[in-house]
Amino acid sequence: MRLLLALGVPEDRAGEIVAAILDWRSPVPLGQQGPFDGFYLAQSPSFLARHTSFQESEELLLIRGITPDLYYGTSLDGSRAGLRDCVSPYSGGGSLDVNTARAETMIAVGISPPDAAAIVRTRSEHVIGQRELASIQTSLGPVGQRLWFGGRTMYTLRATARMRGPDGKLSDLRRTVAALVTKRLPDFVVVRWYDRG
Repeated sequence: MRLLLALGVPEDRAGEIVAAILDWRSPVPLGQQGPFDGFYLAQSPSFLARHTSFQESEELLLIRGITPDLYYGTSLDGSRAGLRDCVSPYSGGGSLDVNTARAETMIAVGISPPDAAAIVRTRSEHVIGQRELASIQTSLGPVGQRLWFGGRTMYTLRATARMRGPDGKLSDLRRTVAALVTKRLPDFVVVRWYDRG
């Protein structure tokens, strides 16, 4: 709920989406339906909720109330995050990488919006190291322990390019590629590839 609110979803709509997500993840007795299955059966093509954990974040697009704008975000430059930028079925442990976590995700775990904005501003100037992280954790109190230095097992690598016109000015055309990778020693394995023009 806090993540949806941090992404700008109105509270009543966020509550409906949370109920639909919980229904999707909650088992139902054999032969019975969950409260949202009637909605899913009325879709074309029809389907039923899995009533188990998510295997891919893209499953969120099937959830009642989640639109493509909410899932993907609504800006090409990444300034307006979507759910896909903030969640992963592969994460674990509840810790956030201080150098890569979205401000919205930090807000969702209890870091105040001004503190989340300060962390984003700081890391845009330089990578936050171990000593600086310790200082941030101390200043934030107990919620600061949710921040971690470096990824545990999942990393997102992202690059954006802009072409230059004949006059030397940057064009409005942007191309962004990203990879969600996991560490499986001795290698890294690409879990998901994103390519947005």
